[in-house]
Amino acid sequence: GLPNLRTTPQTIPTFNSEKNKALFTKLKVLAPEAADARVEIMFEKYNTEVSIEAKTMIHMMNTGIIPACAKDLAKYESCKELAGKRTEVYGNIVKETEKLKDVMTKLPSDLK
Repeated sequence: GLPNLRTTPQTIPTFNSEKNKALFTKLKVLAPEAADARVEIMFEKYNTEVSIEAKTMIHMMNTGIIPACAKDLAKYESCKELAGKRTEVYGNIVKETEKLKDVMTKLPSDLK
């Protein structure tokens, strides 16, 4: 049957498998070198899109969501017992945003 590939990074390398290259060549669709080049382009496109999405997420968190969390939490300053788990949840939002920032700073410069 068909392979169960669930993520883009899993699927991209299958495009230029030997079996596919042979088929592309037989049908005169793509030369083997062109299939290899397309795989490289697919990976570059994927990395670029994920990087853009991560940067957008960080920006949204820092400019909208985290300030909204702080504003909401401030409403409970005089009666903290009514805040429920807000402090914990909002703190986790900040922590996860910082983790994402950290990952982004560790990427090679040509992937940012």
